[in-house]
Order: sequence, then structure tokens, then C-alpha cells
Amino acid sequence: MGTTPGSFTYDGECPILGASENPSKLRVREEGTIQSVVDAADQLDWQEQAACRDYDNILFFGPDQGESEIEKQAREARAKMVCQGCPVAEPCLEFAMETNQKYGIWGGLTDKERASLKRRRARARRAS
Repeated sequence: MGTTPGSFTYDGECPILGASENPSKLRVREEGTIQSVVDAADQLDWQEQAACRDYDNILFFGPDQGESEIEKQAREARAKMVCQGCPVAEPCLEFAMETNQKYGIWGGLTDKERASLKRRRARARRAS
């Protein structure tokens, strides 16, 4: 099997999973790392239980334009109330943190609150 940095060629057998895995169900995540699409879907199963599924996305992401700061604060407070009762708020927040979601309320936090949490986590890691 010939490879170059950051790539691989498929010669009939997956170098990590072996011949039994269907190559059409695999995807490259990082250099040489393969993840089953089924595994990736399992990681998003929490979305089926999310309390926000019963609400319009505008509540969590806001309108495209024309929202005053007061309207935004009120909308975000309503969205956070939905998140407070959500059984999957933690995996939702972790998904947003891992995928660098730049907009919206995820796991009960705004984009600015998630950025702040990310900085605090980084400081804590450096300190330990």
C-alpha cells in the first residue's frame, strides 16, 4: 500500500479495520485516522432527545437581521430556559465546543459564553 503524508490508498483491505469493513462506510478524519460513519452518527444520537427540536431555530440562532440588543437578550434568555430543562444539554454543549460552532445557543450557552468557557478550559489545562 503506497501512501503519502496525510493520505492513504485503499487496496481492498482497510489497514486499521481489516477486510470485513465496507470501505464505503469509512471516512478519513485526520491523517491516517479512519472513523466509521455509523460511529459518527451514534455520536449525534443525542439530537433526537433535544428539547429544542420542538422550537423554531430562530429562537436559538436569531433572525438574519433587524434584532435589537434588547430583543436579542430576551430571545437568548428564552432559548436558555429551553436548554435548562433539556436532557442532553451537556452533549449539545460539547458538540458545539468540539465543532467550533460560532453562532447560536448550544447547551445553554451563547457563542461568547462558549468562547469564554473554551479559554477557561485551556487555562486550566495549562495550569495542570
